[in-house]
Amino acid sequence: MEKLFLLTKCWMINRSNYSSQETHHFLRRMISIVGVFLLLCSFYAGIDAKTSPATVRSESNIKTIKNPDTPLKATIIPKLTIVLKIEPGQYTQIDLTLISDAFKDTNGNIYLLDGKNCRIHKFNASGKYQTSFLSRGTGPGELNQYPSIFINQNSLYAHGFNDKKIIRFDLEGKLLSEKKFLRLYRNPIIISDAQFIACETIESTENPIKRIGLYSLDTEKLENVFMDSKARGRLFIPFGKSRTAVEPEVGIIPDTMISVDLQARKCYIALNNEYKIYRKDFSGNTEIIIKKGFQPIELSNEDKNSVISNFGDVPAEAKAILLKVLPDKMCAFRGIDILSGGYLAVERFSDYGKHVLDIFDENGRFVYVFQPPEIKGLKVFKIFRDKLIAIVEEEDSDIYIEYRIDNLPKELF
Repeated sequence: MEKLFLLTKCWMINRSNYSSQETHHFLRRMISIVGVFLLLCSFYAGIDAKTSPATVRSESNIKTIKNPDTPLKATIIPKLTIVLKIEPGQYTQIDLTLISDAFKDTNGNIYLLDGKNCRIHKFNASGKYQTSFLSRGTGPGELNQYPSIFINQNSLYAHGFNDKKIIRFDLEGKLLSEKKFLRLYRNPIIISDAQFIACETIESTENPIKRIGLYSLDTEKLENVFMDSKARGRLFIPFGKSRTAVEPEVGIIPDTMISVDLQARKCYIALNNEYKIYRKDFSGNTEIIIKKGFQPIELSNEDKNSVISNFGDVPAEAKAILLKVLPDKMCAFRGIDILSGGYLAVERFSDYGKHVLDIFDENGRFVYVFQPPEIKGLKVFKIFRDKLIAIVEEEDSDIYIEYRIDNLPKELF
């Protein structure tokens, strides 16, 4: 392009002494050349954009990062060393046969959740049992159903959806406070003494929607709407004279998702039928939009039967309907989370029943793929600092295993 400009400049000098008629023809030819020049500029700019590792564009004055299909840095195939195991036989005073989830605080203490019995068991970083708290029931410090858990600084919160209640404990298991909600919320996150972020279903509209918003903790007044969506992670199937709602495993049908970074005071929100994630501040302002292409994973009839089997005993008539209404392809991803170092991890399907983590830096760039290890009976896995914590099903019980990831990049923790 630089040579083309120099050639044009020389041509203009050489023709400076020509007649007016010749000059007219000359100008027409110059306009044509300029047009070709602009087209070439556009063409080369387009090539640069397509081959760039991550392109930055603007959508409604919001920075949008369009990422390539491959990570900028590496695919991490973890090298693991077992550093800790907690098994049911180690402790006779508590029941550890049903572990549904695991959490860690900033000091490395471990909290194992028995969701069926609404019980939390605490262990120190070395795996020594400390205490148990939360119970099934309707009284103080009790919930009646599988709770959602999150830790914020020196407090652990347990929320029961149908209980319409969130309970706050200190990290030693002492009951600090309870909040009874007026409405049904999914996974509320207390972000301050005055506010919380949550999902709720708005049934009053003709087409119910799932809303993610910022609410007053005292009055439950909606202060900001982060996202409204018709995707609710549920299927409604005709059965008899009514419709029955079913919830397949996450990622099979479109749903609205959120992950909150309490330290940075930001949240990531997405509708998982496309690979598009919004990062917002706690006032609801969109800071960046993260995009990435994906190839939808197809669901075979065998896969669909596996999905249906998770519902338990399903009548033949209902099963036939489900086989028809379940989608033929899965969504872009099944979950989003924040790693210890502040990076975003997106749990994406690599096949039915298999997942990988796409990892994005603070600028929204796709930097790593984390390939989970092949662990027999793996139910849950999470990355916490340089550790992979896993819940593994063995025979009739669940085991907590903690691995050190020997080759995890330090920037991730």
